[in-house]
Amino acid sequence: MTYRFHLIALFALGITLPLPHRAAIYYVNPAKGSDANDGTEAAPFRTAAAGIKAAKPGDTVVIQKVGYPIRESISIQSKSGIQDHPITIDGQGNLFTGSDPIKPEEWTEIKPGVYCNEHMMRNLKPGDKNNSFLVNRFFIVLDGVQNRMGHSSKGHHPPFVSPDQLKPGEWTYEDAKTAFYIAIDPAKKLADYHIEIPIRMMGVTITGSCSHLVVRNINTTHFLNNGFSVQDHTEDILLQNISTTECGADGLSQRENSVLAVLGFVSRHNSMGMTLAKNSIAVCDEVVLEDNFGGNLTIMGGTHTFSNSTISAKAPVDGDNGIYFENLPSPGNEQTMKVKFITCQIPFPSKPNPSVQPPFLVVGPGDVEFTANTIMNGEVVRKNSQSPPSGPGL
Repeated sequence: MTYRFHLIALFALGITLPLPHRAAIYYVNPAKGSDANDGTEAAPFRTAAAGIKAAKPGDTVVIQKVGYPIRESISIQSKSGIQDHPITIDGQGNLFTGSDPIKPEEWTEIKPGVYCNEHMMRNLKPGDKNNSFLVNRFFIVLDGVQNRMGHSSKGHHPPFVSPDQLKPGEWTYEDAKTAFYIAIDPAKKLADYHIEIPIRMMGVTITGSCSHLVVRNINTTHFLNNGFSVQDHTEDILLQNISTTECGADGLSQRENSVLAVLGFVSRHNSMGMTLAKNSIAVCDEVVLEDNFGGNLTIMGGTHTFSNSTISAKAPVDGDNGIYFENLPSPGNEQTMKVKFITCQIPFPSKPNPSVQPPFLVVGPGDVEFTANTIMNGEVVRKNSQSPPSGPGL
């Protein structure tokens, strides 16, 4: 039933599902491969980048399963298959991570248990207003536990505490010095802990003029920005059986002028579960967006369909709305927002959100449709750009 729905929906939107034609298979093995190899199963590449570079229409890049997180970003730039002969990137269920362990020798102990690093992010400049883009996405992972210190790129940004106020396991930042601080048990050393920090910006990026691509069976975590990002002019892109968790910004971000199908996606504990831009099209099936810090779904225009999905309207402490749609007039935004939910679950909080904002807020004009078999135990609030929410509008 789900597959038939997507054949109909994608056909109506002018999207062609890629067919399983494979001219060649290139293998990637981060554990034992080499980019000097020819990419065969017996002599695999080491990086996904090498496999993607070699792939031509109809080819498949297989990233062989390894038993540890792969410290690499996947970038697909201006790369396309052709009609019925896509380029396929198959991650085989591997986990790609954006974080690396810190080097204790690069940190200076300024007082018992408190360590400082003034050179961790080279793009930061003292007092620069652009610093917030990186700093509000930053976090540490100490012995496997992520700590954002209440910061979320899509949500609240509390003031950073003084280094003197830090408790073991906490961190802070001083903009005047572009310095980061980490506190641990004074009786121990940094080397006694496994501490990781986000180094890579994106998990999977599709950018430039791209079409006829399949990206499947890939999991991402701990990237400074987005787990998955689709940018620029892209069409006939299929993301299948993917997930992302604990990234600094969006689990999945779709930018303007892109056409995308998402079949199976889970996004939890990111800053935002999914963000879809104006003048874009997304057809989504079996998507789970919940427990994200700033919110679970943001749509800024475009035409989008969700089926057989769970999208939570519960906004966390560090967020505003669980679901937020905005379609205000702006240069280049010619589309009327259209969003449809088919056989979806949209749970609302049992108590008011901590932000005191509506769980599901729609700002500006647009059509939001719910089929009769979509379960939603709350009401959508609509408002225009000038007036405050006045009650259910759908």
